[in-house]
Amino acid sequence: MTLPVDTTLPAAEPGPTADGGSNALEGLSVKRRSPAGLAWRRFLRNRLAAVALVVMAILVLGVIFLPMFMNLDPYTVDPLNIRAKPSAEHLLGTDNVGRDVFARLVYGGRVSLGVGISAAVVTTVLGSIIGALAGTFGGWVDSVLMRMADVFMSFPSIVAMIIVIGIFGGNVIVLIGLLALFNWISTARVVRAVILSLREREYVQASRAFGAKPGWLITRHLLPAALSQVVVILTLEVAGLTLSEAALSFLGFGIQPPTASWGNMLQAAQQYTVISSMPWLWLPPGLCIAITVLSINFIGDGLRDALDPRQR
Repeated sequence: MTLPVDTTLPAAEPGPTADGGSNALEGLSVKRRSPAGLAWRRFLRNRLAAVALVVMAILVLGVIFLPMFMNLDPYTVDPLNIRAKPSAEHLLGTDNVGRDVFARLVYGGRVSLGVGISAAVVTTVLGSIIGALAGTFGGWVDSVLMRMADVFMSFPSIVAMIIVIGIFGGNVIVLIGLLALFNWISTARVVRAVILSLREREYVQASRAFGAKPGWLITRHLLPAALSQVVVILTLEVAGLTLSEAALSFLGFGIQPPTASWGNMLQAAQQYTVISSMPWLWLPPGLCIAITVLSINFIGDGLRDALDPRQR
């Protein structure tokens, strides 16, 4: 006897398999996220960091690409328009010799951000190498490198940089080199601390037992383990060194006119009359410096949380 089958009823749900599992998800693809993808999602959850990243992207793209679409000349002097107020012809007015403030702001951003980013990269690479060598070899190598770090920390860096710039001049290359020379210590100490905690781990000892050389251990095992801390330090160094360049240029020992930078734009607008009645000369570069430093600090905080493996 054959029983009728009602074809309108839904199909039965698959039951558990013999091993106690379920084949309900059979045929469905499981989406796996990479560590980088998970870190990016954690970063985007930090709203301040995400907004700061957008602001920095706009700022960087603006100083790079605006001169391609606008007729900006930061060097032309117009004696008939000295300290002119903002207008359609000069969006942010003119300075004390008749140069367009908006054009100098854009080109000055190229210099200030370029010096800050370049010096931060050199600082981070130099500090990472020194810290990796000190942590991996230990012994007298560690002692010599860390005592060298103590010597550099004991110098009043601003005074030392002013003296060197007074001798060799304040061009971009000298400024980047000096900023890197006096700011690698914190990166080196962080990398050294991470490597000291890792070099006795089993997988490092196993690699060493199989004949791995120190250079191989540093590049394959030890430095990659410190990469998250290095990335955070790099972002914070960009903020600090951009501020250092602005301070040196404001004091007259950084980027020299007629080359524009945000620091020497502030230096040219330090008279009381200018501060009180001509805000278009000092407010734009001051705001750009403040926004840059604040945004990078927020990005650094977001990266610190996103790259922390304990975050979920």
